[in-house]
Amino acid sequence: MGPPENKVASPLVLAISNILSAWKPLKGPVHDWPLAICDAQSLDVEDLIPGDVVSIEKTEENMLVHYNARQKWYYLSNQQPSELLIFRQADSDHRHGWYSNNSSRKYANGDAGLPHAAFANPLPPPENTVLRESIEVRAMVFFKDRK
Repeated sequence: MGPPENKVASPLVLAISNILSAWKPLKGPVHDWPLAICDAQSLDVEDLIPGDVVSIEKTEENMLVHYNARQKWYYLSNQQPSELLIFRQADSDHRHGWYSNNSSRKYANGDAGLPHAAFANPLPPPENTVLRESIEVRAMVFFKDRK
């Protein structure tokens, strides 16, 4: 005997959702492998290639970003623990996001997330630089109706 049949979908399943990330260093200032985010308006669909993220528990799809000279990347130089970076990882509403003006400009999995990556900082480190220690928290946000 299986679980009872549910004929009504959960309101959360039907809602528009975003996945937001909040990222900050635990020690600062960050010089060693800071986190950079890409201006989504500077992306071309050709810059993105789907890739698999495989673990024992599950398999997910992620997007790999290939370099393009038109891309604009930003980071918080010498970010301190008191400085929080918040950005969108995914958006289930395809009317919004970086591809909203061009239906062909979207991730293969439909999410309108923000490309981000840590990078090897080419600038010389200041004295007494500590290795990066950071924390990231993800939150799922649901909207009843968004126009």
